[in-house]
Amino acid sequence: MGIAVAIATTGAAAATPFFLGLGEERTSVQPDAQIPIVYETLSGELVECTYSLYVGPAERSGSVVRVADALASTIWDGIGQEIYDYAMANPREPRAGETWEDRSQRARDIMSFQLAIVPIVERRLPADLQGVAEQWRSTDTCSGPFR
Repeated sequence: MGIAVAIATTGAAAATPFFLGLGEERTSVQPDAQIPIVYETLSGELVECTYSLYVGPAERSGSVVRVADALASTIWDGIGQEIYDYAMANPREPRAGETWEDRSQRARDIMSFQLAIVPIVERRLPADLQGVAEQWRSTDTCSGPFR
C-alpha cells in the first residue's frame, strides 16, 4: 500500500518526506499529518500502525492549505478505534461486475479499513473544511490484523 514511515506521537507532519507521484510529475512531499492508528480487534489484539497523508496537488489553493494546516494541528486520540469500528460496521464486499482476485475475509477487511480512513479523518476537521480537499494521497503501515 505504500512506503512505511516512522510512527509519530502527534498529528504533526514528520521531518521525513514520503514519495508520491502527483500527476505526470514525480514529487516528494512532506506529509501534512502522520496519524498514529491504535485499535483493539474483535479478538482483543492491540494493533498499532501509522497513516501519513498529504492533501491536494503540489500547487494547493488557499482552502486546501487550510485543510493541511488543520490536519497538522489535529489531536488524533482514539481515531484508530473509530476507523476500525467503522470498517467492521461497514464491510466492503464485492459488487456486481467486480472481479476480485482475492475474496478472502482478510482482503475484505483490509479494503474496509482503507475505505474507512478518509471519512473518519475528515470528520475531525472543522465543518467548513470537510469536503474541501478532493485529493488525499497517503501511505500507511496498517496491515491488520482485523479480526
